[in-house]
Amino acid sequence: MTVYNTKLEELLNSQSDTWWYQKLVSCRAINSVIDIICGEVRNKLSDLFNKFSNPITFEWVIVIDNSGSMSIYENCIHEAMIIILETLQKLEFRVAVGRFGNRSEGSQVILKPFDQPLTFRVGQMVLEGLTFCESSHISTGIAAIAVYTWDHLDTTSANNVKCIVLVITNALSTELREDKDQFTKRKKAFNFSLALLHIRSKSLGDKMKDLDSSLKQVSDNLCLSIDPYDASLKRLSNSTSSLLISAFQKMIQSIYRSSTSTLSKVTNNNENLKNEGKSILFCLKNEKLDCT
Repeated sequence: MTVYNTKLEELLNSQSDTWWYQKLVSCRAINSVIDIICGEVRNKLSDLFNKFSNPITFEWVIVIDNSGSMSIYENCIHEAMIIILETLQKLEFRVAVGRFGNRSEGSQVILKPFDQPLTFRVGQMVLEGLTFCESSHISTGIAAIAVYTWDHLDTTSANNVKCIVLVITNALSTELREDKDQFTKRKKAFNFSLALLHIRSKSLGDKMKDLDSSLKQVSDNLCLSIDPYDASLKRLSNSTSSLLISAFQKMIQSIYRSSTSTLSKVTNNNENLKNEGKSILFCLKNEKLDCT
């Protein structure tokens, strides 16, 4: 696994007030979308956190398909990346970023580790780290990045850590159709949810045939397919925000169901204790009656 830090060193040693990342972050429309997402998520999470005595940590890994066929969507991907990263930073969640391409080890690259603070320069480094010049092996890439990112996790605290991998891809990888088992194995091994921002094009025609079922199967139904050049489609930012909110909702529902199940078990145990108590009292009463 490669950690992409050579560009970062150059950026940290240079001076500039005109980073492309910084310009996009300063865009009023993008800031408006980020604020809306943050508001909705905070409202939902505040109710959730009130139900738990132990804090819950969310860890996000954003993974980008670095294949050559993604190059035509570069501007859209940059916009989506900035919305996702800035939103998660404002919500104070742990975020890492990676890219995947060829099968070779050097093609699965960490662009931003969890512990690297997100600044304008680091954001710029992430954007520049997307070269869109490789092939696409999505399950191989996700597997390698998951191992590198989460292999250190303490399993004793896993119940309080909710992990999600959000993949931005055009889904042309044959592994989506031929290697679904690897997705299942990795999700189970590291207990993460998988969301897909599928950037598609109608011009690809038959290549997209029967793809929807594969995407839903590997992504826990957290998949949003969009064509950035469709005239009827609103800005990509709206679609990105919808996917983020859906992913949060699914995690929250999962946590809530788990909590409800636990509370139900506790309640049932308490009821059993009460029932046992009644039975004991009943027996004692009968003994007293027998003695009198």
